[in-house]
Amino acid sequence: MECVKGISELYATSGEYDEIIAVCEKAMTVDTFDETLHELLLRAYLKAGRRQKAISHYEYISELFYEKLGIKLSENVRILMRNEIKTESGIEKDLDVIKDDLKESQLIDTAYYCDYEMIKLMDSALSSGTEEKVEW
Repeated sequence: MECVKGISELYATSGEYDEIIAVCEKAMTVDTFDETLHELLLRAYLKAGRRQKAISHYEYISELFYEKLGIKLSENVRILMRNEIKTESGIEKDLDVIKDDLKESQLIDTAYYCDYEMIKLMDSALSSGTEEKVEW
């Protein structure tokens, strides 16, 4: 795998991102759980202008690593993709970011007002990012 990482660095210096994508995709057939390969692939997708492919792959590996290994992706990978996911539709979809946003440093003694349109928007965002429909 070190050879794959080394050749990817060489391709990156000359802007050959499609070559990095091909090398990483082949290498992942040997080691599916090498996170560094996935990070290289995500960076290559983004540099090659294949943003949607990067987002799809990130969502795939996030689920894969959690379901098969019981772990989250590294902070480096999550930071790399956080802004890409957030700007995809203007709605935050990274569950780690949403969880962090929901953590309150202190209890608030007042209720939060949310109008019907906001509820519909949140329901739509949640249901488009998951297979389960959120029941309100």
